[in-house]
Amino acid sequence: MKKLVLASAAALVLAGAVAGTGTVRANSSRYNYTGWNQGGYSWKYLRLRNKNPYSRRTLTEDYSDQRKNEAKDSIKELSKLSDKEKKNFADRIDALTDTYAISSILSEAKNKNNDYLEFDNLLQASKLKSQAKVQEIKDRVYLDEGYSARQGINDLKSLEN
Repeated sequence: MKKLVLASAAALVLAGAVAGTGTVRANSSRYNYTGWNQGGYSWKYLRLRNKNPYSRRTLTEDYSDQRKNEAKDSIKELSKLSDKEKKNFADRIDALTDTYAISSILSEAKNKNNDYLEFDNLLQASKLKSQAKVQEIKDRVYLDEGYSARQGINDLKSLEN
């Protein structure tokens, strides 16, 4: 019974592929050269890609150089990076042939700068805490000295009486 169902399903599939001449052709979308799907891209995608004014094919070298210079200037403005790190990021940007990776290099530099800023904030907070702790210890020592001296004076007075 299962073989009969499978055979009839296969016959229906082949009947759909048979043209009027009686020859069998495969209607695979991968090898269909009627223009519906050429080279893995649909016509809709290709049409949208051609209309996109910001596609990489329309970018000029002047725009690429301008984008690189803007990125290098923004890296120079980062405060916590050392000159060597700034130079390394600028060299990486100069080595690019296309501008697609500039934003990732720029975000990496900004993240590194933010990490340094966060570390400085934590260090400053810990310094303030340690200064407060030292002041508290100084106050305790001063109070203890004062109490001890007062107690010694009272002991001397009690001995005199």
